[in-house]
Amino acid sequence: MSYKESNIPPTARTAITRKSPSALAKIIGRQLHPTDMVFDWGCGKGCDLIYYLSKVDTVAGWDPHFKPTPYPAKLAGLFNIVTCSCVLNVLQENERNKCLQEIYNFLPSGGKVYFSVRTKHDIEQNRIKSSKPWKKDDDGWITSRGTFQHGFTSTELKKVIEQYFKSVDIIKKAPCIVGANK
Repeated sequence: MSYKESNIPPTARTAITRKSPSALAKIIGRQLHPTDMVFDWGCGKGCDLIYYLSKVDTVAGWDPHFKPTPYPAKLAGLFNIVTCSCVLNVLQENERNKCLQEIYNFLPSGGKVYFSVRTKHDIEQNRIKSSKPWKKDDDGWITSRGTFQHGFTSTELKKVIEQYFKSVDIIKKAPCIVGANK
């Protein structure tokens, strides 16, 4: 199905329905304090939001398709932790840069952000296994489902994040997870 044949945008078609929290949420959940305020940027269908509520009292999320309001700019500076799971890899480079700038502007000084993305290896394995060809586009691939995918190495993700945030740390290489401070 191509994007033109569907009223669901390609980035929304990448959201999965989970019964358990993402790898990022599980890692971050172990580090949360009850007073932390967590915002899930690109929360998809909201599974991680439910998990974060079991750890802290203040949780919110935004997704342009599944949870379009309130738009994050209206909540800027209120949340000390932002998570962004499997968002950057479904955005082409210019959209990715815009997203990173918006998250930077959203976080208060001293706030922390955690990103997870699919690895280059994972994307390549899925491309090879696909029964339908993928098309090279921008710095990634248009999948047989019409979605965009860009895989990262942990070093590459760290380098991209360092353009916006300070003290970027690689937390895990696969899935690729990094944390950064504003």
